[in-house]
Amino acid sequence: MNDNTKDNNNNNNNIEFKLIKSIEGDIKKQLVELLITGVKDGDLGFTNPLSELEAVKYWEKVDGDLKVEKECRLLLIAISNNRIAGTVQLAWDTYYNNSFHRAEVQKLMVNKEFRGMGISKKLMSSIESYAISIKKKLLLLDTRSDHPISPSLYKSLGYTEFGSVPFFSFDSDGYTSTTYFYKIIDENLLSIGSK
Repeated sequence: MNDNTKDNNNNNNNIEFKLIKSIEGDIKKQLVELLITGVKDGDLGFTNPLSELEAVKYWEKVDGDLKVEKECRLLLIAISNNRIAGTVQLAWDTYYNNSFHRAEVQKLMVNKEFRGMGISKKLMSSIESYAISIKKKLLLLDTRSDHPISPSLYKSLGYTEFGSVPFFSFDSDGYTSTTYFYKIIDENLLSIGSK
């Protein structure tokens, strides 16, 4: 898959999907805003309200991961008319040699003004294609169990729920449970089998 792909949605807005290698300038500003809004709407691993400083620190950490010599993260954004419509990440461990085949999908977010256009599904499809291109076979992700959209979205994309942990996260509303999903993206993995 190319680093840039274009797609036309039903509203004839041109959406471009792009791998980002560095987070700076207007991209950083928009990602900070998107994360703060996303935390208000869900949790994304942060307690609401998320301060701008905390959001900046998070994206600086991601930026550091994008720049390490031994690649360990991809950041994909969807852009329409110079606005970030959405984003998703793929992260994997480079230290342990028994996890080379798997990666974790992280921080799927869609800007409010672009919701309902299928961007989440397109971001997920694109990040899965990138995962296959870097030889990943198994994807994992987690989401807040009571989120009104995420669990059903992931199931509709072929992810299998494999458990929930009660009281996993704390938010301004109290403790929440987290649900875990996986998806085998390389069918050859099934022929190898699992012990």
